[in-house]
Amino acid sequence: MKPTELIVTIGREKPAADVALVGPGANTVSRKHAALSKTTTPGTYTLADLGSSNGTFVYADGRWLPVTKVRVDRNTKVRFGQFATSVAEIVDTYNKGVTNAIYRNPVTGEIINNSL
Repeated sequence: MKPTELIVTIGREKPAADVALVGPGANTVSRKHAALSKTTTPGTYTLADLGSSNGTFVYADGRWLPVTKVRVDRNTKVRFGQFATSVAEIVDTYNKGVTNAIYRNPVTGEIINNSL
């Protein structure tokens, strides 16, 4: 794999994105919202906003920070519009295949199924 090869696009629906975000907050996610690429440093990725309407954010220093392009790792909490998840959930969902969707329970906000 090339050091900057795209591994996944994130958005609100397939087939526009490799991983679809479904549930509360998903209506604020663009069709093709962001991209996650491997870097040359093992275990790290580059997260890039793809011109989304509602922004891409990372959680750092106790608050959500808007980003256009940033280096992240598996433990980084990320938000696309109002849909919060983690880099690990995105990578793991993509690696599982099937339909590649992250679904949040509308009542609890917890992920209940990441392979719809």
